[in-house]
Amino acid sequence: MKTLNYVLSILLRRGISVFAFLIIQVWQLNAQNCSALPNFNVTLNNQTINVPTVYPINSWIRITGTVNFNANVTMSRCTVLMDPGAILNINNSTFTMTADASGNRSLIFGCGAMWQAIRVNTGAAVVFRNSDIKNGIQGLVFAQGFLPNLKKKKNCSFSANSVAITAQNV
Repeated sequence: MKTLNYVLSILLRRGISVFAFLIIQVWQLNAQNCSALPNFNVTLNNQTINVPTVYPINSWIRITGTVNFNANVTMSRCTVLMDPGAILNINNSTFTMTADASGNRSLIFGCGAMWQAIRVNTGAAVVFRNSDIKNGIQGLVFAQGFLPNLKKKKNCSFSANSVAITAQNV
């Protein structure tokens, strides 16, 4: 805190707007380093997945636009980049995201701007264990008719989301 006060006092003496400085700092805290991303194993762009899918451990997956999962999906120690405004719809299926056997966590994050939502729709369920969900505008959105007995979130973190979890008409 002393460092922040010192920096603010220097900025004020030099006539630099503290408000602008604080906005820049908040942006820096919430932004991910997008310059050093590895190659993605899979990019899903405005697609619908209708077959059960298990992604290999340690996969890098990119979601652009709106992606619909209409069949069960499993991701262990995967890193998912959600592009700005991206939406992931889980429909009549179960989306499972977990750590690997060594406890290395899975991650969903945005880069440069926030993604929209992961929507758990009618007949759908989610299982998140040892996972981090960051940078979403709506985070997880549970629609009326989702399968509440199959939603599990254990040892998960939600950070830098405008809203972490929403349950509609539940």
